[in-house]
Amino acid sequence: MSGWRLAMQMVGLGWYVAVCIVIGVLAGLWLDRKFETSPVFLLGGTLLGVVTAFYGMYKLMAPFLQDSSQNSANGERKGR
Repeated sequence: MSGWRLAMQMVGLGWYVAVCIVIGVLAGLWLDRKFETSPVFLLGGTLLGVVTAFYGMYKLMAPFLQDSSQNSANGERKGR
């Protein structure tokens, strides 16, 4: 895999994490305003956003992790 392609995938991963967390926070703030339950939905939305972000990050990185573990198990080392 080329360096640029890997770099762009990592940038996309960063945006994915940021968007998940921001959407959770904004949804929590909106629900708190709607139901007047100040920090309850904000905390829940933040937690849901973080959990979703890390789950998605794991799913996106799983092929890289498997490829890396297979190469190290075979004693192969990737060159640059």
